[in-house]
Amino acid sequence: MWDDDSKTMFRIPWKHAGKQDFRKDEDAAIFKAWAEFKGKLTDGDKDNPASWKTRLRCALNKSPEFSEVMERAQLDISEPYKVYRLVPLSEQGETPTCPHTRTETQIQLFYKFLQNFKKSLFGFWFVSVS
Repeated sequence: MWDDDSKTMFRIPWKHAGKQDFRKDEDAAIFKAWAEFKGKLTDGDKDNPASWKTRLRCALNKSPEFSEVMERAQLDISEPYKVYRLVPLSEQGETPTCPHTRTETQIQLFYKFLQNFKKSLFGFWFVSVS
C-alpha cells in the first residue's frame, strides 16, 4: 500500500512471527514470495518466516534505491508495518557494494516482484505499483 499520495513511499506488513495472532500464510506472505521470486526458498527455508523477512529487509536496506522511513513506521499496533521510500536518482550515490553497472535497477526488480505478488492470493494489501 502506498503511504503517500505521490506514490514515493510504501508500506510492508511487519508483524513479528512470535505474536500470538501471527498468521504465517498472510503475515509472512510477502517475505515468502520474495524468497521464491529470488530463488532463495530452499528446503531448509520452506517454513522459516524470520529468514524470509530478513532476506527482504536486507535487500531493501542494501539497495541505494530504497530508504526506510523509520518515523512513519507503526510497529506497536495490531497490524504493524514499516515504510520504505523510493529514492530519486539524484539522491543515490555510488554504492561500494555494487560497483558494476546494473542492467536492471532494484526498483525495476522490486516492481516486477510486486506485480507478481499482487496477483497472488495474499497480495491484497498492495493497492498499486504503477
